[in-house]
Amino acid sequence: MPHGGKGRSALSKIRPRETVIATVKCRSCGKSCNVLTNKNGNGYYYCGWSDEMGQPCNHHERWGRGASAKMRAKFMEHLPKPANRNEPPAPDYAPSTVKDAPAAAKQEETGLGIF
Repeated sequence: MPHGGKGRSALSKIRPRETVIATVKCRSCGKSCNVLTNKNGNGYYYCGWSDEMGQPCNHHERWGRGASAKMRAKFMEHLPKPANRNEPPAPDYAPSTVKDAPAAAKQEETGLGIF
């Protein structure tokens, strides 16, 4: 698909080498690592944690297209949905409350309430 096509809007939220699409445990040291995507959309991580002696773990792992697509899809599920510009905005109040509000205010002004 050429650049600027209809399918790019969803994946444009995932920036290669910047967006964390998942968090996994390092297979070598067991510490938490962030999974990023490369320019092709495949997931990878480099473990930068050190052990007690200060030696870096430097373990890295990469995923293929299928596993990376599942991680990206799970990441996209948690993004907020874009607003539908064709629908009118939803009111932030309940319509029944607004109809009863003037009557309640009038009752408070006249002092005919129970308290």
